[in-house]
Amino acid sequence: MTYCVDLHSHTDFSDGRLTPEELLLLAARQGVDILALTDHDTTEGIPRAQIAAAKYGVHLIPGVEISCQWRGQVIHLLGFNIDIYNSILQQGLLKIRNFRYLRAQAIAEKLNNYLKVKDMLKEVVAHAKNKENIARPHFAQVLVDRGHARHMQEAFKKYLLPGKPGFVALDAIPLEEAVTWIIQAGGIACIAHPLRYSFKLKRLTEMVEEFKRLGGQAIEVVAGTSKLDEITKMAELAQKLGLYASIGSDYHGMGLSWCAMGRTLPLPKECRSITELWS
Repeated sequence: MTYCVDLHSHTDFSDGRLTPEELLLLAARQGVDILALTDHDTTEGIPRAQIAAAKYGVHLIPGVEISCQWRGQVIHLLGFNIDIYNSILQQGLLKIRNFRYLRAQAIAEKLNNYLKVKDMLKEVVAHAKNKENIARPHFAQVLVDRGHARHMQEAFKKYLLPGKPGFVALDAIPLEEAVTWIIQAGGIACIAHPLRYSFKLKRLTEMVEEFKRLGGQAIEVVAGTSKLDEITKMAELAQKLGLYASIGSDYHGMGLSWCAMGRTLPLPKECRSITELWS
């Protein structure tokens, strides 16, 4: 039997647009059988998502997307089937959210000065559902609302990407710490959207090799932005290094996502799907 699997999604507990209940209803309508909720640096939406998943008949994988860094480059790890009540994981996620708030203060100050405006942070905090977990999309939405950009993508390109007037790098924790937290919480660590980090293949391979030595087990072979040649390249890397393959849309909501939930290209048949670990 073939299942529809989407192992990368977000709610308004991080930078998505939908509530956990709305996300699970959408998953059911899209025919998604297995969904992972992987909010950035928080698991607070999962208990509500679990109730909704039971209601709509979707198998929910409790997850998280952790911001970390390898050799000065910020990367993201997905943690699947985690114990959301694990104290080591929760203490670590709180530390990252504190970093996020400090970055939000710095972004707001830079944008206030550049745009000659006031109270940018106050409006962003009011816009974010989770006041502890402010991300750049929250700033992008406020910039659109204030007329400084026509849409979210333009807000990022004009103000929030590296080299732009509102960019501030996240003070991320080391890759080793993030992998350890996931394993301590009983989960499976997976590298998210590996081609989004602008590494050459040699450097990407070095990062993935180190990730595996630390205990990582999977790589996101199919992401929401993936083209066929990119999927082939990541499938070959997963096979070469003996890693499981993951698949996910990175769904954030209408206007914030690269593809619809459950509508990515398929995993290549030669890949070992990470779902084998849960069957």
